[in-house]
Amino acid sequence: MFKLNIRYAYIYLLILTCCLQNINLIQLNGFAFKLYHLFSLLGLLFLLKREKVFLPEKRILLFFLIISLISTFAYLKFGFDSLILNYLFGLYIIVLIINISSDIESSVLLSIFQYVALTIAFFTIIRFCFNINTIVQFLSSPSINGHIGGEIGFLFGGGSNLEATWIALMGFLFLRDKRQVPYFIFSIITSVIYTSRAGIICNLMLFIFILSQFFNKKNIINCLILILLFTVLLFVMYKIGFLNYIIKRFILLNTLDDKGIIGRTTIWTYVFRAFLTNPFGYGLR
Repeated sequence: MFKLNIRYAYIYLLILTCCLQNINLIQLNGFAFKLYHLFSLLGLLFLLKREKVFLPEKRILLFFLIISLISTFAYLKFGFDSLILNYLFGLYIIVLIINISSDIESSVLLSIFQYVALTIAFFTIIRFCFNINTIVQFLSSPSINGHIGGEIGFLFGGGSNLEATWIALMGFLFLRDKRQVPYFIFSIITSVIYTSRAGIICNLMLFIFILSQFFNKKNIINCLILILLFTVLLFVMYKIGFLNYIIKRFILLNTLDDKGIIGRTTIWTYVFRAFLTNPFGYGLR
């Protein structure tokens, strides 16, 4: 059996590389063999040494079974889509982590995930520092349909919206941790720089969760400090004219002027017609 400290390091590197989704080792005919593929394959060495392999909860397995069956039948009619391979790979990662961490305390596992989040934060801050001129230029004169990010690169796949969202969701790993407020400040600034509506919404939810912990006499000072920091951030955004831009981004949810909303609006418009045409779905695509 692998030593405990080796498994700690492996879990950390596995989760970290799953976040660094744009690092390609080999790219051939549209297929990219990425760094996280390599680390996930190394996990097979551990699984092969186990006498018994643990599986996820039944409801998780049922979810993957249903979407796999629906997709398989839909592909016979509408053609194959490789997205199903991503889902199956995700199931493999779940099985891998469950087995590697089966005898690891939950508090230790949480710490490993926190270190991954802090590493992502460190990489992001370094990127921001190296591209500070680009960021300042964008903040001083943003365009309604514009996003920064392409110029400075992304860690996560999917663009600025998904990266800001993942970073914000990682903030929930720090609830009741002394690092929760500094991480929240980093996360909300990242969402603002990326002008990500989803990221901002996730951060507002995180803000409410953090604030709810301070509603007692013992933590009233922490509560006031957090509110003050959030107010200062809003004031700075207002003074540089960026707060109006963020507000306009949300107002555009009701219009077709924002490119980001066009695809969603199309889905909302045709969802019932698509359901009536094929009630069992169209598979993962």
